[in-house]
Amino acid sequence: MIDDGDREFRDALRTLADGRVPALDTDLWPRMRARLDMPRPRPSALEWALAATIGAATLMFPQIMLGVLYHL
Repeated sequence: MIDDGDREFRDALRTLADGRVPALDTDLWPRMRARLDMPRPRPSALEWALAATIGAATLMFPQIMLGVLYHL
């Protein structure tokens, strides 16, 4: 006796054997192109402040950066 789970599995195998994946029937490139054309987010003030702090610490204490690089 074949239960519903086996039928669903057989149907899925037949669909894949046809070389057609139902979830990918649409062309994805237009959506990817739209996403690539979207404006990129700009860094916030907090990110700029963090980068400046790291840069200043690197210039003031270069020995600390050797320790940081060692632990990476």
